[in-house]
Amino acid sequence: MNKGVIIPMKGIRGFYLLNASLRRLGLREVPKRPQEPATRSLEEIVRLAFSLIDPLLFPPPSWLLTLEELDLKDADHARLLADQHREAVNSLEGAELKIAYLGGVLDAQVIIEDGMNSGAK
Repeated sequence: MNKGVIIPMKGIRGFYLLNASLRRLGLREVPKRPQEPATRSLEEIVRLAFSLIDPLLFPPPSWLLTLEELDLKDADHARLLADQHREAVNSLEGAELKIAYLGGVLDAQVIIEDGMNSGAK
């Protein structure tokens, strides 16, 4: 993963070293190229991330109760998102504003996903 295996991907230009990119994002390095996509949708991961910020206001997702073990990719992604949004959420006064912030993040995620899906075609 540090040697630079070239893999063609639609919508992505340039050359990236996977482990170098993961280190820059603060994520753990991987010994080999990922073979499976993430098991959870981005909405589910965002909701998990917000439950890490304030579990009383944003309860953990119900699907978490049925899991024996959380996928490490999903956990890392949720932790990174929680770190990214924690300060903004904690600076807001009142539960209504915090819940509205989550709604805005979820709406933005849908817009980003739609843009990525339409750009990849």
